[in-house]
Amino acid sequence: MEPVTIWKSRKFWLTVVDLVVSLSTYFVAKYVDPNSAKDILFLLAACQPVVIALIASYTIQNVAGIRAKADIAMYGDKPQ
Repeated sequence: MEPVTIWKSRKFWLTVVDLVVSLSTYFVAKYVDPNSAKDILFLLAACQPVVIALIASYTIQNVAGIRAKADIAMYGDKPQ
């Protein structure tokens, strides 16, 4: 089994994307014309829940994989 590195983690990169979206929201609100900022902030706010849902789904998949590996290690390849 090869070691897991953070640079290959889907959750890590999605979290980085979420951080960029959050920082963009802050700086757009601070430095962009208020009329344009409303539209940009809406688009950023609409995308952020999708990224969070992807992180959650990857976490669920990883936990299911870990549990499956643990079951195989405990019981072998035989179905229960």
